[in-house]
This record gives sequence, C-alpha cells and structure tokens, in this order.
Amino acid sequence: MPKTRYRPAEAVRYHAFNGEVIDYASLHDFVRQLPRGPEGFRLIAQIGLRFRRLDCFGFALPDPRGEAGSAVLRDLWGDSIPRSQVHEAWASVGPKPIRLRAHQAAFARAYRFRDGPVPRTGRHGGGSYFRRPRTTAEIRAWDDALDAADEAAEYGGTLRLRRRRGPKALPEAWDDIPRGDHDHRCWKRHRRTQYRTRA
Repeated sequence: MPKTRYRPAEAVRYHAFNGEVIDYASLHDFVRQLPRGPEGFRLIAQIGLRFRRLDCFGFALPDPRGEAGSAVLRDLWGDSIPRSQVHEAWASVGPKPIRLRAHQAAFARAYRFRDGPVPRTGRHGGGSYFRRPRTTAEIRAWDDALDAADEAAEYGGTLRLRRRRGPKALPEAWDDIPRGDHDHRCWKRHRRTQYRTRA
C-alpha cells in the first residue's frame, strides 16, 4: 500500500541530535518559528529521515543518498517527514516583508529621474575617509605560489615570482590610504551604472 502524503495540519515532533525533543501543533507552526533567509535554509538542510552516523573519531560517515541529518522531524506515528515537504511548507508561509528605514522609504516615494535630489549624493553622516583595497585573496595566494616554487625547486625547475605583487608590496585596509572622492558630491561619480532608467 503506498504511503499517503503528509498533511501539514497534523502535529509534529522535532528530535535534535543532542536528545532535545520539541512538540509542535503542525508543520506550519514549526516552519513559522524558523528564521527567514539563508539561516532558515541551513536549519532545514540539517533535517533528515534518520540521524547521521559517526565514526570512532566523531566525524560523520558518508551518506550517498543524502537522507541523514543532525535533526529528525517525525509525526505522531513516528514516521520521518521528508526534507522536501518541510521546504514546501516553509515556502507556503511566505517571506516576511522587508521594512525600509524612514529615509529609505522617503527616497523610494519621492525620488524620480531628473526631478529632485539624487540618492547617495547628500551630506549624510558616516562614511570612511580611507580606502579599503580588497587584496586579501591575493595575499593568501602568495603562500600557494611559494609552495609551488619550492616544489619546482625540488625537481630542478625554477618558478619566478613577481615580488611587486607580494604581501609586503600590496596595500591593505590597515595602511589608512586616504580617499580622494570623499567630498565629491556629483552624482556622475557615485552612480552604480552608466545608464539611467526613466521613471
């Protein structure tokens, strides 16, 4: 006899890996208390049909079918609820509305193309007087290049490294390099795209 589809109106029980057990009136009540966004997806991804098994060192064993998790959601009869049905119930609840701040909402209502002030060009407080160069990835890649050069030297080869792009020559955010456009208020400099859409 084929198994009937789970009905969200039935009570569910949440079993955590640490032994914690929480009862909910329905599946919708469970997904309503989950946070919206990536954090909610991460919590649902931990739900499985059974608990994952660990080896003697405490590491999770491979799960080719992807049915194991660190938490299990069961109904009143003890049957595990699939992760796909939890996703469907979570999507049916709907995302929470995004609340804009007062000045953001005022801009969204008042600003029109070539009619009034342009966003991000006013004299608002905050901001930084220093540049923030994003060179962290290149600095970390220098260690890999050094390892590759050592490996090439073991086999009698040579690998020239560009010293001007080394970690000592690259700027960082801690170098406090001043910005040159902090007092520049023209909208042409601060726009994000070359084109402008008409309202």
